[in-house]
This record gives sequence, C-alpha cells and structure tokens, in this order.
Amino acid sequence: MAKRWTMNEDIFLHAFFDGLGDMIGEHDLGRPKGAATARVKHLKFTGAWDALDNLKCAEQDYRKCLGLPLEPGE
Repeated sequence: MAKRWTMNEDIFLHAFFDGLGDMIGEHDLGRPKGAATARVKHLKFTGAWDALDNLKCAEQDYRKCLGLPLEPGE
C-alpha cells in the first residue's frame, strides 16, 4: 500500500518545490521519482495549493503582529 501524504509534507512541498522540483520528493521525503510532481499537480487541481498560500500569508501576518521575525529561526 502506498504511503499517504501528510499535511507537513504538503507544506514542505509548497515551500520548496518551485526551487527544487521533484528532487525534494526523492531526497527529502523518501518518495519515488515523480511522486512530488504528481502531488503538487493534485494540490493545485483541488485548490489545496491556494489554501497553502493562504496559510503562509496568515503565518506571516501573525508574526508581524507579534513583532517576530518573518521566518522561523531568524
């Protein structure tokens, strides 16, 4: 049975897929070649990719309101 995708993996894909492509699926998430590309395509088709955009914006707004660095660890 195939391993299911988690929300944390989807967030990771959202953050790094544009810069690194399918390679992150294989090297960072332990997925077979092409799996990350297929997952991103599915996320975009269902609208979940847009929801991840909104999640990222909400996190940045939260950090601004509290005077925190925009990126964790800064």
